[in-house]
Amino acid sequence: MRSSGGHFVFGHQWEDHIFLEQFFSSLRLYNFFELLLASIDSGESLQNSIKKIAMSSSHHLNKKQLYILYYKIRLGFDYSDSFPQNWFLKESRLALVNSNKNGSIDRALSMASELQKQRWTKTLNTLNNIIPVASLLIAGLFVAQLLISIYAPLMEPF
Repeated sequence: MRSSGGHFVFGHQWEDHIFLEQFFSSLRLYNFFELLLASIDSGESLQNSIKKIAMSSSHHLNKKQLYILYYKIRLGFDYSDSFPQNWFLKESRLALVNSNKNGSIDRALSMASELQKQRWTKTLNTLNNIIPVASLLIAGLFVAQLLISIYAPLMEPF
């Protein structure tokens, strides 16, 4: 049993979760922000948290971005200049810029996590609506092909 994004995932479901992270950046970013917040809340520094997450990341592009983020923060860049622009949506981007002034990035990370969660939920709901329709269409095509192959010999002229 492993914990992931506030949910406990058992056995093969964990592999499914990792598979989904490979294709959906919103889920990957949501999990990153949640892990980062949990690590910081446990007393770990931002830099060390990012480095540990980067070392355990299985997504090659994400791993590269995390190491770039780690070194930018380590070199003293502002938070808003260190994090990739597309990781922070809407209000969380403004909170990230403000974190340069007050030194606390927790609010920006929390907002970014929530917005990525909303984005992932929207994507998941869309998939939940599309998959049944696509499945019915595929099943319908197979049934139609089967019926044609069964009745085609009966329709040929003698």
